[in-house]
Amino acid sequence: MSADTDCLLLSESAIFDKLTETVVIQLDRMSIALSIDEFIDFCTQIEEARNLFFKMEDYVIGTYNSPEGDKKITLLRKPDDEDFT
Repeated sequence: MSADTDCLLLSESAIFDKLTETVVIQLDRMSIALSIDEFIDFCTQIEEARNLFFKMEDYVIGTYNSPEGDKKITLLRKPDDEDFT
């Protein structure tokens, strides 16, 4: 395997190192290296948490455009009923 194919770019902030079978995720100034199994478990936990956020009755899903022009999803707390009186 040549050096230029040892890593696969998974996203803007994640790479897969084929030699060590490690997924590296970079968040701001922090990097996390996970084995493939750990990465899959981590993704499952994140997806479960994300789904629970979207089911919360006190919040609504909102969208906005980032300064870079990307469409983003966010959760917004629903206003109290007395805010509408």
